[in-house]
Amino acid sequence: MKCTFLLAGVLIAIAASAQTKQRYTDTVINGKVYHHVDDPPFKGYYHYVEQMPQAQYDIYTYLNNNLRHPTGWEKCTGRIIVRFIVNEDGRISDCKIARGMGGEYDEEALRVIRKMPPWIPGKQNGKPVKVPYVVPVIFKLDTKEGK
Repeated sequence: MKCTFLLAGVLIAIAASAQTKQRYTDTVINGKVYHHVDDPPFKGYYHYVEQMPQAQYDIYTYLNNNLRHPTGWEKCTGRIIVRFIVNEDGRISDCKIARGMGGEYDEEALRVIRKMPPWIPGKQNGKPVKVPYVVPVIFKLDTKEGK
C-alpha cells in the first residue's frame, strides 16, 4: 500500500515538472554561450545577448522627472515592476506590469515607460535584436515638499 502511494506521488511530481520545464535555445559565439527562453512571457526573445540594450539617458532621472502621483494618493509609496521589449530600432513595446500596486499607479508607470525615448538596441551576432527588459518604478514621498 505504501509503495502504491509513493509510486503515485513520484509519477505526479514527474508529470508536473515536465509541464513546467522551460526550453532554451543556445548560441555559441567566440566560445561564449548565449541562450534565450522559448517560453512566455518573452517567447523567442533573447535574454542574454552580446550587447544588452542601453538607455541613452539615466532611466531613474527620467522616471523621477516624469512620474506623477495619482490625484488624492500623494502620500502612498510603493514599487511597481514593469517589463517591456526593447525592439531592434530601440523603441519600447509590449509594456506589462509584472508586479503592481494597482489602479492608477500601474497606469502611470505604464504611461511613463511607454513614453521613454528610444534606447540603443541589444545586439546578437552584430545585429540588433528584440530583448526583454525589466525596470522597477518607485513611487515615494517628496520630503522636500513635506508630502
